[in-house]
Amino acid sequence: MGYGRRPFRYSKMLPPADNVRTMSTQPAPVREVERRKWQFLILFVIVDLFQIAFVSVLTLDSSSLFIIGFDPSRTSPVVSGGLFVGIVLVQVMLLYYMALSMTHRQGVVEIWPSSPPPQGWTCRHSRDSVVQWTLDLAKQSDVSVDRIYLLDSPIPNAFTFGLPLIGNIVVLHNNILSLLNPSEVRAVIAHETAHIKNRDTLVQILARMPEFFIQVVYLYIYARLLLGVVDALLVTGDPVAVIARTAALLVFFILSRGVLTVGTALIQAASRAAELLADYHAATLLGPVVTVNALLRLGQRIEALHTLVEEARWLDSLNESGIMPLTDREIREMVIALGPDELDDRVARVKAPHLFLRRRLEVLRDAYGLPLTDSDIQQLVRPAAVELVRRRSRDIVADTSVPKKIDWRSADIDGDRRLSESELRRLVAELRNDPSGLLFDNEIGKNILVLDHPDFRRRVLFLADVFGL
Repeated sequence: MGYGRRPFRYSKMLPPADNVRTMSTQPAPVREVERRKWQFLILFVIVDLFQIAFVSVLTLDSSSLFIIGFDPSRTSPVVSGGLFVGIVLVQVMLLYYMALSMTHRQGVVEIWPSSPPPQGWTCRHSRDSVVQWTLDLAKQSDVSVDRIYLLDSPIPNAFTFGLPLIGNIVVLHNNILSLLNPSEVRAVIAHETAHIKNRDTLVQILARMPEFFIQVVYLYIYARLLLGVVDALLVTGDPVAVIARTAALLVFFILSRGVLTVGTALIQAASRAAELLADYHAATLLGPVVTVNALLRLGQRIEALHTLVEEARWLDSLNESGIMPLTDREIREMVIALGPDELDDRVARVKAPHLFLRRRLEVLRDAYGLPLTDSDIQQLVRPAAVELVRRRSRDIVADTSVPKKIDWRSADIDGDRRLSESELRRLVAELRNDPSGLLFDNEIGKNILVLDHPDFRRRVLFLADVFGL
């Protein structure tokens, strides 16, 4: 709505990928998002170039009252340019180091062109299928994929990056292969090949390089101003200089952080637009119904994990003694213990106290040799967990401040946990009738302006507008 969408019948066979790419006109919503993406990127570069020019004409003099000054005649383009180039080179080396270390981290397995041992493959879909899907979709997207990795993680995700000398790399979390059927997995892969096709990784890397330079310069200026305040306070004992330099530090800090915030908002807006364009590309290849179902299942899995972690933190808050506080390792163990295909956040809420208490008793047993069997622990945990679930349910019902969400499962008439075309239209209609309704609790209350990804409501409605749902 509001985009002037045109109908696009996807129930029939889609045109070949080459025809999709060479269409003279794209749907109006896609053209608008594409325009905004480049608009945000250009504005981001302008803001960063302005900051580079600004800091280049600043002067720092410890003998002056304010320390910081403005004098274009004392600017050295060679020094500023050399510092900028040096910091960019350092950042490029860090990027390559991070990329290489990511592919060699624990739990990451290269599945193409090399392959893991057959006995080590436990995913729902075969390694050959995943590789073939990726290569076929890359070909349809007119891009190349140099390596494919599988990351062992209970969190559903996928990402890609491309760097000269390293090539284009696609990384899939194995949880995706547990949650999604073949068509939905292909939709996720098509989404990632779209990022390669649109050069999103390279664009964002290049866009962030000036920002890194600015951050380093700002930190240096903050340090000089702070040292000036300390010098006036403890060495010279000059109260006027203390006040002046403190004021200069506060004003410069507020202004610099404000400009950086604007730059960050612009690059994140460009990132959100890139995600919508990648969703569109996936939908042109696999169809909007498949793509939306993949999004909803991924969103529901994230919701279940978010609920589990939220419940674990609530359970930890009941321990007012502060003994044995909840650790990140325990949270990870609870997340792993939740079934890899568990999508129901309500089930996660019920399972949370069972997993939490069981793990605590297992730690005590293993550390101190308590004579407890797994069956003993289960008998001790069950009644306590049931009571905790009741208590938590009463608290949630009593909390009237929680905004309402639109549960996509209410549109799933046949209960197969996937939406047909008619069911998807039902969900879209409900979303349009409630302009404030979001699809998942973990997105409620978030400042969407500072997120790298659009919320799931926006993604579903975007595809609905493009394909005439």
